[in-house]
Amino acid sequence: WNSQGTKLASCSSDKTAKIWSVVGEGKGREVANLSGHVASVEQILWSTEDILITSSQDKTVRLWDARVACDTGTSSSCSVARISLPSAPIHIDLHPNGTALAVLLMEEHQQKQNFALRIYDIRKANLAASGTAISTSTGSSTGSTANLQPVRTYSSLYPKSSSGEQLNQGKFSPFGYHYITASKNTNESYGKLHIMDLSDETNHTSTFYTLVAHGGSTNCFSFSSGGRYMATGGSDSIVGIWDVMESMTCVRTVDRLPKPIQSVAFSHDSKIVASCCIEESKIDLTHVETGDKICDLDTFSKYSPVDIAWNPKGYALAVACYFSPDQKVSSYAARNTAMQQPSSAAVTVLKMLFFEVLINFECMM
Repeated sequence: WNSQGTKLASCSSDKTAKIWSVVGEGKGREVANLSGHVASVEQILWSTEDILITSSQDKTVRLWDARVACDTGTSSSCSVARISLPSAPIHIDLHPNGTALAVLLMEEHQQKQNFALRIYDIRKANLAASGTAISTSTGSSTGSTANLQPVRTYSSLYPKSSSGEQLNQGKFSPFGYHYITASKNTNESYGKLHIMDLSDETNHTSTFYTLVAHGGSTNCFSFSSGGRYMATGGSDSIVGIWDVMESMTCVRTVDRLPKPIQSVAFSHDSKIVASCCIEESKIDLTHVETGDKICDLDTFSKYSPVDIAWNPKGYALAVACYFSPDQKVSSYAARNTAMQQPSSAAVTVLKMLFFEVLINFECMM
């Protein structure tokens, strides 16, 4: 979702990203097609109302100006900046102040494959979008795709071969002073959260605090609006709700889903956390303060949801699912009139008219 909750951005294995306008009672229409990647597009973020960021298996991250028509079928003119990487990015995230992009990836360091974190100044891409000449590694660039270089690099977060760590996600903390990764360790039976201190900009050596979060693997995590809570999902089929402000402790767990958790997301007011798991079509809605079940949303898909995202302005939940050729993908709006009582009556579920719009979505933000 964009910040106003009026548009959705999606990406897919068809090598494209798209922007959808959401109007009326969940009706949507495609307004832009961002083409230029040469492999599956794995993730998409909104930088501003006009600038979007995508990551792809083609080992690049691209920044796009949505104000420019992009249906060219070739490297699109609205791609205003590119980040070339030695490997496909694992995860990307935007700093809360919107100025920095974090890219988590694998790179070779001292003849070993290691996890690394690179930080990029996105303000240069915004200048490129406005037509202003910017400084790049190859000189100045105006009106063409700029190749951005990192302003900070943290190498050797973990040596892949010896540590047994596998990083699944990486995000900035709510205030941007830390960078957090969710991991699985092949040598151990639990998943962790690694918290890296970013407050000293002159220190490019990672300093970690480690929390054990799940059995097996910590697959995903998300912060509530304002940063009070964090939700985590693990391969142990448990959703953890953490109080970030009070000593970073897990205060509630939800164990209603039967399979490894795939995605977690907070509603705009931080009162509901939605979660989904593999091989299940249902989405669980939980009251954050009590851990009580509100209701289930059923996508009626033959496959599990891949990603879920709440509208930043209200109780509308976008759901991305795998689908078979004979089946369409659905989305839901959950509208609430009385959140005081966390019961099944607290949320009325309405099917949004996204059947045609959401076909072939594999991730949504």
